[in-house]
Amino acid sequence: MEPITRGGLELANEFILNTIAFKNDLDDGVSQANFVNIVAKLGFDAIEIRNEFLFGNNEELDKISQNANAAGLDVYYSVNDVLIKQGRVNDQLTKYKDEMKRLSAKHLKLNIGDISSMNFALINQQLKSFLNGKFDLVLENNQTIADSNLTNTEAFFKELDNSLYHQIYYCFDIANWKWLHENIDSATKILSGYTKYLHLKNVVGNSDHYTVTSLDEGSLDWRSLINQFRNADQYGIEYTGQTKTIKSDLEAIKKTLTASK
Repeated sequence: MEPITRGGLELANEFILNTIAFKNDLDDGVSQANFVNIVAKLGFDAIEIRNEFLFGNNEELDKISQNANAAGLDVYYSVNDVLIKQGRVNDQLTKYKDEMKRLSAKHLKLNIGDISSMNFALINQQLKSFLNGKFDLVLENNQTIADSNLTNTEAFFKELDNSLYHQIYYCFDIANWKWLHENIDSATKILSGYTKYLHLKNVVGNSDHYTVTSLDEGSLDWRSLINQFRNADQYGIEYTGQTKTIKSDLEAIKKTLTASK
């Protein structure tokens, strides 16, 4: 797969809030449908729904879709699962695709998974059958080495068929590389060409224990990092925090992107 290029076109940025922002409420059983209006009022363009906090019924998916439509928000769907299992495309993909459609989402995000026994010709064939041009398949680095290490991630994108180029791209989580024990500068150089989506949060600690923070509380120079992703046009905030802090970080991201033009 060739690296993504923007063809000289000026694409509009989209700013997304992942519902992990409200984790304390989610742990108490509050539906993600209740956060849609909050996300809109904070100034975001989209809400990213996490499947592990869904109730598992169509009524909730429909309610999220209805609320997002009324609020003028796009919906992203983040699934805590992998694309590749035992050398094949995950047999749960059809289920996730149906849930995505029910949410009126056009972005389905997973992790890559273990590709050590992967048959690339088979995977390309299966992905061509799965994708229909009506949504994007987004792949992200989680905090699990087997699923998201840099070597396998690079190999996966290099082996993708060029016909899948406009339907599959990378979500680069700037903090998760700490858990993967990878050099973020190396990861940036290798994966920036495949990246359209950045997950933004920061991190403190050391290899014994890392903790996610808001953008300006951690050790990563996030401003420098996001300016290295010239193909990115989707920016998601993903940490648990106060709405005041999240709004401030959103404004800081927009200011940094404007200053870099």
